Amino acid sequence: MKRKWFSWLLRLTVSVLLIGYFVFNLANRYGGIHGAWLQFVHVFSAARPIWLLAALGLMMLGYSLLTLRWKVLLAAQDHYPPYKRLFRFYIMSTFFNNFLPSTIGGDALRVAQSRRDSSRGTMSLMVVLIERLSGLAALMLIAAAGVLVDGPLRTSRNRFISIVILAMTTLAVLAVVLAHPRPASRWLPRLRSMLPIGVGSRIQSAVESLWVYYRRPTSLGACLGISLVFQLNMVVYYWVIARTLNRMPDFADFVLNVPIMVFLLMVVPAINGLGVRTAGFRTLMRFPAAFALAAEFVDLGFRIMLGLLGGLVFVFSHRSRR
Repeated sequence: MKRKWFSWLLRLTVSVLLIGYFVFNLANRYGGIHGAWLQFVHVFSAARPIWLLAALGLMMLGYSLLTLRWKVLLAAQDHYPPYKRLFRFYIMSTFFNNFLPSTIGGDALRVAQSRRDSSRGTMSLMVVLIERLSGLAALMLIAAAGVLVDGPLRTSRNRFISIVILAMTTLAVLAVVLAHPRPASRWLPRLRSMLPIGVGSRIQSAVESLWVYYRRPTSLGACLGISLVFQLNMVVYYWVIARTLNRMPDFADFVLNVPIMVFLLMVVPAINGLGVRTAGFRTLMRFPAAFALAAEFVDLGFRIMLGLLGGLVFVFSHRSRR
């Protein structure tokens, strides 16, 4: 419990410091907090409703794609819940992600619901893990494509991204090889002999649940394909948010930089990514500070709205069960 609250306080501190930094810079430029506020309101109030609706539609499309990916991976495990039920769980998970002091609350809910339906806890957990890893792999592929077009060695940033992609690709290939049934059948018994019985059996169950995807590679291929479409949808989503605020961004620039921003959202501890998006819009997309803050709060507004909707779905679904 203490660890959870420490994590939440750390993320809150990071978000406050990042937002505070950009607000302070804006206040310096426009003669104080009042001037900074007026500039922010001016940018935010100019948001175009048609582009806001387009961004919201892309966000909902993203959740539809995530639901489809989840369904494909569950089907490979011979578990066939209805798409509508899975989509409802995904919407409910947004409430836990947005309003609870945990970064994995939504995933925990989905694992619990899947385990309740299938009575296979390890399988449910590994499916969610594969979802996350396929999303990361798709992110790397898009970033790699952007770097190749821009030139892998052209800038120090591109060189750094190239090294990161190469390192992560090497680790991914190594993990895929080691988890294959043939090599795993040799090292798993040795590992189990060195660990407590309960821990060793859980690790073996987890690895064995992955072997299904070696026998059904088309499921993994479909999962990666859906993840690629989802990540491209994220690029378009953030580009549309920029258009919402009357910016005319270069789409190719977003293809290169959005994967970096999404990766930072995954690794930097912050409340709902608050402040990290502002830093991404400001430093990667080179938005003025007021536009970067406004883009942050457009995105945050959508996420809070969807989280509240998820909370309502969760409450009413529990009432209907009673």
